[in-house]
Amino acid sequence: MWFGKYEITIDQYRLLRTRLKTIHEPRTQEPKYEAVTMVNHANAVKFCKILTDAFTGFLPPNCVVRLPYDAEWQCCARCGDQRRYPWGNEWPPTAMADGVLPNLLGTERPDWMKKNPDEIIPGYGDGWPEQGDVRKSGRNRWGLYGMAGNVSEWCADPFDRNRSMGKYQGGSWRDYRGAHLAIASASDHPKIPSAFGCGYEGADGNLATGFRIAVGPDHPASANPIQSNEISLPASD
Repeated sequence: MWFGKYEITIDQYRLLRTRLKTIHEPRTQEPKYEAVTMVNHANAVKFCKILTDAFTGFLPPNCVVRLPYDAEWQCCARCGDQRRYPWGNEWPPTAMADGVLPNLLGTERPDWMKKNPDEIIPGYGDGWPEQGDVRKSGRNRWGLYGMAGNVSEWCADPFDRNRSMGKYQGGSWRDYRGAHLAIASASDHPKIPSAFGCGYEGADGNLATGFRIAVGPDHPASANPIQSNEISLPASD
């Protein structure tokens, strides 16, 4: 399978805006490179379906555009080893493979620190008060950006048995707890829901969750799914 190098941006999502729910306005000055948020799980799935239909005949045989499955996301975050976090096993967070700190909740939010002094990573500052440029969100050893922070990412798996809620993985600019940022599944931490991606649907999604796309069979790939991190979509039109 192929795994998206970056999270989907606002401008990329806007290419299909007439066929999807309207999104919030950009929180930075560069919607071309800002990860899209306020997209619920259903619309993330619909985005992928529209791309599959648009590129019929160009995709590899028996492949579709879809969200990554949870196990695939975990594999790509771990980069082939058993690290606890996308950056390694250290706490507090350390730099990714390109030397960039993950975009998490630290000292770059003095307003938040004043109101909630216990709800930041002490002494940690990555320079991003909110979601930032997907190209500067920290690259892992497999060449994927934003796997440790910036925005959390919808997965293809449902969160509950009734399939009424979506599941997401990864940290975001709002996260500060080690349990929430660990790469883990429900079986790893059955008593810590935040460790494996909370179920949050909502009519409009939320400000800290976006998504990236994958191309592969319409079922979970093997234990080592990644073939290439390059999935190209135009940034604007």
